[in-house]
Amino acid sequence: MDCIPCVKINADAPLEYEESFLDKIVSKYYAPFILHPIVKVIIVLFYIALLFVSISFIPQMELGLDQKIALPSDSYLVDYFEDQSAMLKVGVPVYFVIQGVNTTNFEGKKKVLLLFLLIDSIFKFLNF
Repeated sequence: MDCIPCVKINADAPLEYEESFLDKIVSKYYAPFILHPIVKVIIVLFYIALLFVSISFIPQMELGLDQKIALPSDSYLVDYFEDQSAMLKVGVPVYFVIQGVNTTNFEGKKKVLLLFLLIDSIFKFLNF
């Protein structure tokens, strides 16, 4: 009746509640089993072991998101990414966001080009 505020009920009348089958099972068997001290320890140890197993599998996880998954199946970019992965065999694409440079004139384009040449030389130096 909380959802219908215009309907009044008699608050003095006791609410009758009959336990369902699931209520009986939980209150008589499940709750006492889970609250037993030995079972509590086993549950905590299980989740700690699950945490360590999950952490041990972190190095096997692939980095990045397959870009074909993030696109609708009828997108024109699906063919592009399939061709790129089949022919280029390069790593994850890198995108740079440049702010504060006017790329509509020659000097702005020159600054951006010099920035990319600097980044390329750093990658070559580090053997990427």
